[in-house]
Amino acid sequence: MNQKYSIIICSFNKLDALKLVAAKVKQLSSESELILSDDHSTDGTIEWAKNSKLFSKIHIEKSPGNYRLNTIRNSGIELASNEYIILLDADCLPEDYFFKGYDDFFKKHPLSVAIGITNRASSDGLQIKEVDKRLSIYNNDKCEKCGWELCFGGNIGFKKILWINNKFDTSYDGYWGFEDLDFSIRLSKQNINFYLCFDVKVRHLEHEICSQSKDFKNGEHRNRDMFEKRYSIRFHDRGEPSIIKKILISKNVKALRNGNQNPKDYPYWDQLIKLLSEHNITFIDRELPLNELKNTILDCDFFISIDSFFQHYAWSVNKKGVVIFSVTDPLIFGHSFHVNVLKDRKYLRKNQFLWMENESYNIDAFESPENIFQIIKLKFL
Repeated sequence: MNQKYSIIICSFNKLDALKLVAAKVKQLSSESELILSDDHSTDGTIEWAKNSKLFSKIHIEKSPGNYRLNTIRNSGIELASNEYIILLDADCLPEDYFFKGYDDFFKKHPLSVAIGITNRASSDGLQIKEVDKRLSIYNNDKCEKCGWELCFGGNIGFKKILWINNKFDTSYDGYWGFEDLDFSIRLSKQNINFYLCFDVKVRHLEHEICSQSKDFKNGEHRNRDMFEKRYSIRFHDRGEPSIIKKILISKNVKALRNGNQNPKDYPYWDQLIKLLSEHNITFIDRELPLNELKNTILDCDFFISIDSFFQHYAWSVNKKGVVIFSVTDPLIFGHSFHVNVLKDRKYLRKNQFLWMENESYNIDAFESPENIFQIIKLKFL
């Protein structure tokens, strides 16, 4: 090992697993600074740790708690003497090339976050808790750049300076999950990069469910709900997050003077809106004073409208959107600034500049809501 690390093992009532993990760390790096940060375990962990001589420093919460994971992470890192931090859960057993993997990574990416993974199988008969789902996402290169949403805190490394201004938020304490993602999303907003490191492997050891785990399962959605509300994100089972957007929809068109349906009237609004239902949607269904219209447009992330005055005004205030065309030509009436959706040019009117009192309504001239949704996902979501 070339780099000096402070390895913080975060623990609560996992003595058997902790013994294996601490011994393995010292075997792989006898001179490393190994710090135990414990949430006042009641299974003999404290007495064993003090007598083991394995730890450079020990932090123990003063009173029994309820899954104060971020508190003990912060307390352990606070004690760290070295520039680089490795966070390990007490049930994450390092593989033989663990520290070499971190060494190789930080030589290339000193100011990024390294995310270790759980190995596919146990090589020595120890039962593992699960197979890492992230292994199916990437190509098993030595390391691959990834998003903040794949940063699970049981095996990660980073410079201590990144933590000093972005400490783990203790408001997540007492419940499971998303406490690590709150840390990673804040770093991502400061343009810090994240990498999955396939040489930095642990085995997530099987263990009995402690009483603490039984308690937090009763409120397992609490942290997710708090995270989603804080960052306006929908996050389903730690899959790909969906950022909630403010979408302005101008779907109202007037009937023709003869009472017929306007040929620009998009027929699939209900289906499209249903596809966008997880986002915040505001409708414009009446004429607004220009100041009110301007403020409404500026407040959205993007808009959806049909070929009308609306798209021209949005362009004038530098707000992009999706414009749905039917029988009029976006090359004449559209702005390339927007995403102009025209199903097929064969439906265009021969004379674009005459009022279309005699134009018949043609539902086939409109692009489907599914295709428009795919365009929106690609361009704006």
